[in-house]
Amino acid sequence: TKWGDANPNPGWDKYYAGKCDELVRCTEAGDLRCLESSGIPLCNLEVQQTGIDKPWQKVLGLAAAEGQLEVVKHFVLSPLRWWDMHAAVNDSGENVLHAAAAHGEHKIVQWLMEQGADARTTSDVGETAMDLAQGSQYPARTVGVLQTFAEKSTERLVAALRTNSGLKYEQMQSLLKGGADLTFVDEETQLTPLGLAVKNGIVEAADELLKANAPLSRVHPRTGHDILHMACDSGQYQLVDLIVEHGKKRQIDVVSSTTLQFEMTCLHLAAMNGRNGIAHLMLEAGTDVNALDWEGESALLKFARQVYGGGTAQAGLFARFMEKGADPNVRDKDGHTALFYAIDHNQPAATKILVEGGADTATVSTKVDQTTGQTVDVGAFEMAVSSGAREVAAWLVTSGRREKFTHTSLKGSRGGALSPLYAVVLQGWRDVALAMLKDGGAAEDVNAPNKDGSTALFVASQKGLDEVVSALLEIGRASCRERV
Repeated sequence: TKWGDANPNPGWDKYYAGKCDELVRCTEAGDLRCLESSGIPLCNLEVQQTGIDKPWQKVLGLAAAEGQLEVVKHFVLSPLRWWDMHAAVNDSGENVLHAAAAHGEHKIVQWLMEQGADARTTSDVGETAMDLAQGSQYPARTVGVLQTFAEKSTERLVAALRTNSGLKYEQMQSLLKGGADLTFVDEETQLTPLGLAVKNGIVEAADELLKANAPLSRVHPRTGHDILHMACDSGQYQLVDLIVEHGKKRQIDVVSSTTLQFEMTCLHLAAMNGRNGIAHLMLEAGTDVNALDWEGESALLKFARQVYGGGTAQAGLFARFMEKGADPNVRDKDGHTALFYAIDHNQPAATKILVEGGADTATVSTKVDQTTGQTVDVGAFEMAVSSGAREVAAWLVTSGRREKFTHTSLKGSRGGALSPLYAVVLQGWRDVALAMLKDGGAAEDVNAPNKDGSTALFVASQKGLDEVVSALLEIGRASCRERV
């Protein structure tokens, strides 16, 4: 026969049967010599010869239940590695820590916790060592041991995160296994352990705390921010991504939460602070793109207000807002829309995206009419001309998106009551002026004077815009020929 083959001798299995009874007897008696000389060897022989289930974990649980601390130590520290303090010792999914706690064996609980037992582990019915200890016949000491470990673990965890002292992975795991209370609120900072990790930008620690189901809904009493808002406001993209991911896993709607004081979502915070990556992340995470804060402002409006300069990333985010169904016509308390700010900041790409997405070009702002003293609407083209947004004005004209107006004033100038063409020529916008005069200036009153009586032809000649002068003169000659 070969090694491992069944013994060919009839009845040989009966000879070895029952040898593990000696292991049980030695364990109950706490007799280490008995275990070494007969209990373990004979039981191992029965296992090898008869193929019965290995009883090693069961006797580990038995030793804990019987209060045999030295036997528990002997098994757990055995070089044979047949006993695992983290594995189940019975059919209820309880491990040796559970067994010791359930029987009030506080000394064994103490030793197991010192060896790295995990106080968070639950049985098949969801009970922890603390739950079982509280239900034991003499719970006080055992509960006290577990509470002491939890308190010390919490204290060390909070201290390390508060000072950002470089908590290593192994240290973090040890503190979590010790039962660190992740709902604990640090008196000095009013933050939970996860809040401290986020505040100090400790991504690795935050990830482990999130995996350990650290609470996400704690709101800071002063700032009104929850965990996600803290990460958003400080621009911590990785942390925002982690929090959103864990929120989904736990089926918690973190992306819709709003700050306590100003009713802002993470998307609002990211948009107003120029955190483009986070804003994009929140859009993809399903944040309500049209949620309004306490002032009635949307995230798109806040984003448009803070965008200056060009850039494909910014234009891309404007496009993503619109693809997600953002309303471009939400107004702030001054009556300004996102289009107002896109024009005021000379953002041609953003203007195009907003207009093509349904932005109202007829009313982006208001002004007081210098003649009547009444408040009147300011359209997109007038806004572009008056604010010096040449590229925006050019696109509005060439795309046929401009609206009519009679007179305007230039931003930062005391002069006012300028006709549209005059205001364009005065700023030296040759391309815009020529676009306005296309097709013979049919859409323009080329001779419309300012309030002082001067015309576009006058200022074009002053500015040396020869092509514009020629176009105006040609329009004049054509008009004369028509009259003749």
